Amino acid sequence: MTHLSHIRSVADSIGSLSLDQLRQELVRTGDILVHQLLPHAEHEDQLLYAALVNNAGGLTTAALLRPDHVELKALADEFAVIPLNAPLSDRAANDLRRILYSIHAILKLHFAKEEQLYMSFLEEHTHQLRDNSQLKG
Repeated sequence: MTHLSHIRSVADSIGSLSLDQLRQELVRTGDILVHQLLPHAEHEDQLLYAALVNNAGGLTTAALLRPDHVELKALADEFAVIPLNAPLSDRAANDLRRILYSIHAILKLHFAKEEQLYMSFLEEHTHQLRDNSQLKG
């Protein structure tokens, strides 16, 4: 199961899993956020987007993707303060669903934007490399 489908599945299961099962899934979700998705976003911000900014059109690309990381971090912070040591109140359950569905939607959109932008970037640079090699040959 991908991280994206896991997050959606956990959101869908709130209210139908036992408290212990839900707690386990939420701990796993927290681990995915803290140890995989947020470090990946930080790595992109520091390295990849910095490299893109140095290329034509890269600033626009970075500007399109960075807000997703900011929102992901804000939602991860909200997720982190949901108490997991007691039964969820109706309000906490609704907040948790909102947070998880929001994370899912942001990631889904972010991945689609990345794919589209990176494919365009690769196509452009592939053509440039091909043109340069034909000029030399």
